[in-house]
Formats: sequence, structure tokens, C-alpha cells
Amino acid sequence: ESRTPLLVLCKRFAPDSGGPGRHRGGLGQILRFRKREADGTPMQVLLHPEGTARPIPGLFGGQPGGKASGRVLDPSGRVLRDVGHGALLTLTGTEEIVELTLAGGAGYGPAEERAAAALARDLALGLVSPEAAATQYRMPHAVPDDETVG
Repeated sequence: ESRTPLLVLCKRFAPDSGGPGRHRGGLGQILRFRKREADGTPMQVLLHPEGTARPIPGLFGGQPGGKASGRVLDPSGRVLRDVGHGALLTLTGTEEIVELTLAGGAGYGPAEERAAAALARDLALGLVSPEAAATQYRMPHAVPDDETVG
């Protein structure tokens, strides 16, 4: 941020982006940034997300991870432009937010063989959603009861 006129708004893991498997794939990341100042000078950004069309397949029964994407959002989160496989963007103001989602890694081994303790940890850390635990890992017992969800 000190060398480039942009402001990083968010950098976090993308929940449910790691491919389901006995060993879950690594999570993708979400990065959002915008121009730092409304100075009247356009700023160009070359955005080419890799892994938008073909996620890396899992091994030995593991599933692919989440796909990559690139978009331009308004401050409310509405999509102004989907860059598909890539584009050269010209940002003119601070209201244009660039979002880059990096692809997640593929899983290894069948998802239903993931250790219950490992899945519970993933749930507690927000890496896997309760819905994904129930559908992708077929472990409905790992989904917290409504009473325990805060």
C-alpha cells in the first residue's frame, strides 16, 4: 500500500474452497482492493485469475477445489464486471472494488474418510461450512445443533 496507490480491503481464506477428501485441499483466498484515493488519475490493473475453467482434479477419490474468479464490485457488493479468464481493468474511482478469488487445492482420498475430529476443527475455524460438511463429507453428525450456533 505504501508503494502502490491501492488499499487492500480484505484478504481471507475462501470457505469451502478446499477440495473435499480424506485430506482436504488447501483453501483458496479472496483478495479485495480498490484505489486508495479519488485523485482523478485512472489506474490500470491486469487481472488474470488462473483456474477459472478447470479446477485441479482430486486424487484417489478426492474432489477438486474451488475455482478462481475475478470481478469488479461496487461498495454494496454488486457485481459490475466479471473478468472471466482475465482483463486489463481501468479503475477511475474508489468505488470500484477489485475482487480476486484464488483457486483452492484438490482433496486426497474419499471425503467420507475424513477424520471426524479434523472435520470438526474445519467447522470450528470456518474453513468448511455446516452445509458442506453434511453434503460433501456426508457427515451430518458434524453439523452443530441450532442451539450451539451463536
